[in-house]
Parts: sequence; structure tokens; C-alpha cells
Amino acid sequence: TTAVRRLLTWEALACGGTVAVLPLEQVATAVGLPFVEWAVLLGAAIAVPLAVEAGLRGAKGDWPKRLAWGVAVFQPAAFAGALVSVLQPVGITSAMCASLWLVQTFLVAILGALRLARRGPTPSCEAVIDIGHIYLSIGGVWLVASRLGRPFFGFDPWIVILTAAHFHFAGLAASTIAGPRIAKAARPRYHFRRLPAASQ
Repeated sequence: TTAVRRLLTWEALACGGTVAVLPLEQVATAVGLPFVEWAVLLGAAIAVPLAVEAGLRGAKGDWPKRLAWGVAVFQPAAFAGALVSVLQPVGITSAMCASLWLVQTFLVAILGALRLARRGPTPSCEAVIDIGHIYLSIGGVWLVASRLGRPFFGFDPWIVILTAAHFHFAGLAASTIAGPRIAKAARPRYHFRRLPAASQ
């Protein structure tokens, strides 16, 4: 488990660094990368591996840990697919590249569902993290739809990419941040100590 968590952390640093310098390169080459697509890449690079790492702390059983290892191993290829997809014009090829990331979001969603099924809805701080894992798969679907460049469920492509970003951050990242905060809020702040009875 420790090795998986370290790998996920290093992947977040490496992929996040790639996304951080990407706007500078895009500006220099006058290609231009829309901010929302850059934000989706940032979520894929940093939020996802760190969220999976956070979920491992409360994982029970071998299967969630094995699946987390698979997520960690597949993360570089999945992120590369997302990166290539947003750096080329929308179309079938772009959507196929984004499909690599879609597979990763499904793996993360299965991981969250396994954790939730094995542990149950309590404690709520862990359940919130699991639900965030499941939400990520919705973001993956909408990212692929956005790379097709066509309306999706009647929504304009601009709304489609915004929805993909929403489920990477408001769905996954916010849930991962909220989980520990819920646990902290549930702890009693004051401890009362019973005083010894006075001797007669």
C-alpha cells in the first residue's frame, strides 16, 4: 500500500508539472489552449492520483488495494491520452485518445464502489470520498463527448467541456477534501473529566 501511495504522489507531481508549463508553451507557440481544457488536464494530473491515494487510507480488503495499484500503473498512459486529445482538433481521433482517460475514470469509479460496498455508508467521511470516486466517471464521459465537438444531450460543446471539468473538481476533488473535514468536525472538541468525589 505504501508503494502505491508513493507512486500516486509522484505521478501527481510529474503530471501536474507537465500541465503547469503547458500554458507557457502554448502561449509561446501561439497555439492557445482554452482555460477549461487546461483545468480538466490539471484535474486529471493532480486531483485523480491524490484522491486515489487519499482513498487508500481507509481501504479494507485486498481488492481495493490491487485495483488502486492498477490505477497507479495506468495513470501515465491515461493522462497522456487526455493530453493528446486536447492538443489536437476535435473529432473522432481526439475522442479516441480521450477514451484512454475514460477507462481510467471507470477504474477509479469501480474502486470507489468497491470501498463503499465493503465498508458500507459509514463512516460518512469515507463514504464522501467513495462517492467522489464514482462521480469522476461522469467527468470522463463528458470529456470524450466534448472531444467529439458535437452537442451532447442537447448541450452546446462549451457546456459539455465545462461539465467534464465540474465532475473532476466539484465531484472528485471537493469530495476528497470534504472527507477529512467531516471526520475532523465529528470529533469532540472538549473532553470533560469527572472530578473525584470529595471525602466526607
